[in-house]
Amino acid sequence: MSSESIIVIAGYGSGISQSVARKWGKQGYKVALVSRTKAKVDAGATTLAKEGIDAKGFAADLADAAAVKAVLAEVKTAFGGAAKVKIIHWNATQGVAKGLLQDAVADTLSKDFAFSVNNILVAVNAVLPDLEITKGAILVTGGAMALESQELIDATITYNASNVAIAKAAQRKTVFLLNASLAPKGIYAGQVTVSGVIKGSEWDTGSTAGVPVVDPDVVATRLAELEAKRDVADVIVHA
Repeated sequence: MSSESIIVIAGYGSGISQSVARKWGKQGYKVALVSRTKAKVDAGATTLAKEGIDAKGFAADLADAAAVKAVLAEVKTAFGGAAKVKIIHWNATQGVAKGLLQDAVADTLSKDFAFSVNNILVAVNAVLPDLEITKGAILVTGGAMALESQELIDATITYNASNVAIAKAAQRKTVFLLNASLAPKGIYAGQVTVSGVIKGSEWDTGSTAGVPVVDPDVVATRLAELEAKRDVADVIVHA
């Protein structure tokens, strides 16, 4: 891996994406943290810099296709030189839950699809030349509500999160299709489907009895394993 390789963390936060940023940053990658909130990504970049990682923060609305294209161009300019995007970690989500019978659920779903499907494709195509040169990868955070067991369907209804389940199911299919489409170019797409709540996240309240608590470092490790082996497009992590 060249020190001119960039990992873009699209949808930066304190959980999985922080663990991913740290893991790849310690391998020598330049780390671009992208979130809607500039203060958040700047604070994250400062924390990583104290660990010797070359990180910069960028503000963008990842539900907006034009903003996705613009921020990726900004990342390339900011790191300069021969730096190329090798990894996109897509962790963006709306964070709004709605049931199918609620008002404005269609509008909510449209935005969910922008985060979970449309703009993954926008991002990939925006840096496709870099990904081809570096034989890079798109690594996605998925959720178990995308799966079809009765237990997970019941949980989705209980948490009033049908929009999330639909969007994550579409995202999962997108990852599989992307992997098949990109493989001839030497590019990989894969997803870790998280079945549980992330340790230390806003959902880790102690009130979700029986729901596994997943360490974000474990998710980052599984993403790294997927990228290294490139033999499957999805794994499920329970704990």
